[in-house]
Amino acid sequence: MLYLLGHPFIELEEGKVSLQLSRPFMLLVYLACVDEWVERDHLAFFLRPDVDKETAQQYLRKLISNARKFSWARDLEVEAERLRWPIDTDVKRFRQARKDSRWYEAMTLYQGPLVGGADVPFWPSLDAWLQVEREALDYDWQDVTLQHARDLESLSRHREAASVAARLLAHDPFHEGALQCHITNLYFAGQREQALRAAHTFKARLKDELDFDLMPSTRELVDVIRSAGPLEKHSSPVRYGRRRDDLVSVPLADQAEELIALLESSGARLMSMTPAGDETVVIVAKRVSNTHALLRSVLRLALNLFREQHKARALELLLLVLSHPACDASLREEISRVWPDLKAFNPT
Repeated sequence: MLYLLGHPFIELEEGKVSLQLSRPFMLLVYLACVDEWVERDHLAFFLRPDVDKETAQQYLRKLISNARKFSWARDLEVEAERLRWPIDTDVKRFRQARKDSRWYEAMTLYQGPLVGGADVPFWPSLDAWLQVEREALDYDWQDVTLQHARDLESLSRHREAASVAARLLAHDPFHEGALQCHITNLYFAGQREQALRAAHTFKARLKDELDFDLMPSTRELVDVIRSAGPLEKHSSPVRYGRRRDDLVSVPLADQAEELIALLESSGARLMSMTPAGDETVVIVAKRVSNTHALLRSVLRLALNLFREQHKARALELLLLVLSHPACDASLREEISRVWPDLKAFNPT
C-alpha cells in the first residue's frame, strides 16, 4: 500500500520503504491519485507545456522508463496511448471512508498534507495540482473531524467530542463550527467556565486578526452557556453508507454567470478558486463529495479577496454562493458578516 498523506512511504512484504521526491516518483504520485487511465498526450502537455508536442512526448517516455525502474512500481500499466498505476493508497481509502460516512476511519487515515506538503519547483503545473489536492483533502479532513465530534456528542461522549473539536480548532483557529462543537461539549461535560474561556479567546482572535464578530448563532450559544441554560444535544449519528446528497457535481466555467448556472447541473467538480493578481484561477476535478464544503471553499476565497481589497471580485464570489440552491442559512449568515450591506436573503 502506498501512503501519501504525510511523508510518503510504501508498505511492502519486507517492511516500509521511505520514498524521496523525484520526477519519476511524482509522476507515480499523480497517477496514483488520479486512479484511472491517463492519455499520454494529456500527460505530456500537463508536465511540459513549455515545449512542442514531440519534445514533451520524448520527455514523458524517459520519465516512464525511469519510473518503471522502481521495484515497487512494476504494476505500472503502460499502453501506446495511455497509462495508469492501479495501486491501493491511503488517499483512496480516505476518500472512500468519507463517502461512506466512516468519520473516525477517515479522520485517522489523514496523517498530514499530500506528500508531506513538499513543493515541486521543477514542475509548476504539478505543483499547482498538488496545492489543489492538498486544499481539497484538508477541507475533507476538517469535515470528517467535525462529523466525528458530533457523532461522539450524540453518544454522550462529551469529553472526547470536545477534544476532537479542539484538534480541529488547533488546525484552523477560525473554524466557528468547531468552536461551537467544542464549547457545547465542554458545557455538557460540566466544564462551563472552560467553555466560556474558549469562546472568549476565539472571539478576541477573530476580532484582532480579521476584524469580524461571532456569528449570531455562536453568540446565542455562548449566552445560553453563560446563563447555564438548557442545550439540545446533536442528533444521533447517521447510518454509515453512501449518501445521495454527496453526489452533486459542478462543471467549470470561466465567467461567474456561467458558473452560477452550471453549479446546478451534474458533471465535473469545482475544486478551487484561487486569486492570481487581478484574476481568479478556477480549477476542476471530476467529482464532488460535498456541495456545502465546496460553497464554503468559494466563500473562504471571497474572504481572502475582501481582506486584500479586491472587493469587486469578492462580491462576485459571494453572489455566486448566494445563487446556489444549496446555500443555507449558515452560509448566508457568514456572508452577512463579510458584507453586512449585502441583501443575503434576496440577492439581485
